[in-house]
Amino acid sequence: MTRRAIVSTIPERADQLAMMVKTLEPQVDEILIQLNTKFGVMPGSAGRLMPGYLGREPLPDYTFLVDDDILYPKDYCSGLEIGAQVYGGVSTVHGRVVTGDVERVSSFYQNRHMAHHRCLHNVPFDIPVEIPGTGVMCLSREAVELVLRNMPEIKYPDTSDLYLAIALFEARLRAWCLAHVKGWIQYNPLMTERETLTIWDNIARTVEGHAHATELFNFYLKLRKQRMAFSAYGSTQVPTEQEIVPLERESDPPQRTTRDAS
Repeated sequence: MTRRAIVSTIPERADQLAMMVKTLEPQVDEILIQLNTKFGVMPGSAGRLMPGYLGREPLPDYTFLVDDDILYPKDYCSGLEIGAQVYGGVSTVHGRVVTGDVERVSSFYQNRHMAHHRCLHNVPFDIPVEIPGTGVMCLSREAVELVLRNMPEIKYPDTSDLYLAIALFEARLRAWCLAHVKGWIQYNPLMTERETLTIWDNIARTVEGHAHATELFNFYLKLRKQRMAFSAYGSTQVPTEQEIVPLERESDPPQRTTRDAS
């Protein structure tokens, strides 16, 4: 069983990257590092989704998309690998679900039609998500092949979650957010100590980045509306906000999980 991890980083995060690699190196066969600079990302890249990295031959049995601002537990790869086996090739521990029958939003970051299931919080049971977190994700070889065949042309940098959501939808693949407890995934302490902005901070705080993310999300909503018979829940019934949001409350004890903080 072969495993490959892919991470996108910048020189300013060299120390954070080294800490992340230390947690992940014992679990994978290789780590591909895409190095961006202050002058911009590599052409055709949306972070970890650059075809030359994601589709590098020979493809491993499992590909893990990871972040340099996260510290991974010892059973991370084995846990997500099992999830991918159970759920058709795609697993994550972070994602968003569109709530309600929304067709278009004015802002991806400031809309209320989204339920969040975060890797740093409790998620009490496995749940399908529509916009998976690509920094905590596993794809089987077959899923990678389908994603590459259905990936739209990448125009905007730092938008891998949205591009992958579109590719998964077009490929009719579902991403499942796996149950876990708060503390299983750790945020890299150097990010806070050095007040480092994340990619989401960077694009959300610029007019251009905000517009790009909103454009991609509205394109996803258009696809979703056109093919409502296939949703992240495999049904024409769109879950309501009341059905989804309570799952994220940290006060709720996990009902079932094989991934804990011990």
